[in-house]
Amino acid sequence: MSELATAARSAAARVWCSRYQVELEAAERFRNLATALTSVDASETVVAMAKRASTDELRHAERCRDLVDHFGEGRLHAPPVLEARPVAPRVLGERDRVLYEVVALSCVTETLSTALLGVLVERAEDPLAKSVLHSILCDEIGHSRLGWAYLAEEYARGARDPVSEWLPAMLNATLPNELFSAVVDASEFDRALAGFGSLEHAERQRIVLETLSVVIFPGLECFGIDTRPGRSWLSERLGVHSPAG
Repeated sequence: MSELATAARSAAARVWCSRYQVELEAAERFRNLATALTSVDASETVVAMAKRASTDELRHAERCRDLVDHFGEGRLHAPPVLEARPVAPRVLGERDRVLYEVVALSCVTETLSTALLGVLVERAEDPLAKSVLHSILCDEIGHSRLGWAYLAEEYARGARDPVSEWLPAMLNATLPNELFSAVVDASEFDRALAGFGSLEHAERQRIVLETLSVVIFPGLECFGIDTRPGRSWLSERLGVHSPAG
């Protein structure tokens, strides 16, 4: 095995180790969300989707752990999992907090994850990584639908928009700062790592921006959420590193 391939496999092990923890945290968030949705009389269908999502995420974590072992050859141990904390602002009422959490977790995070995973599956060259990515993708589609289904229920109920003013904070908590750093050409190492399940920076940035602009923001607007604060936040973040700035 070449030195480049060895380094890429080691980096891939760390990537999947991080994803292992993310999946376990997501499982806890969906478990808590299922309880919260029940308390605000969400439909049985939506509650069932949240419960199933929690189970799915636990399975995803195990598959990620398999890839930690696969790429790390047993030398890398997964970190301890921190308790999943509520993300909704405390000033919101119970029903609005649930809606915020649904939008943040399903409509934003899981929709972005679905878009990224679709490309990751195409780019993956390692057979086990490709299989795991495809399995996770199939579930993430349903997790995204959960959010849009609940948003439709609340819109039909005549719920007001408690989300728009908090969109910048929501996006700031969801998208890492490094995503908005200046794009550079992918190195040979970056391309090798992509084959193991981690996209180059430029591709991740492109997919996230496209999904926000074409899918998430228009989708939220369909259900009465004013996305102008979120769009302004995104423009400002991009402007920080623009050549003209």
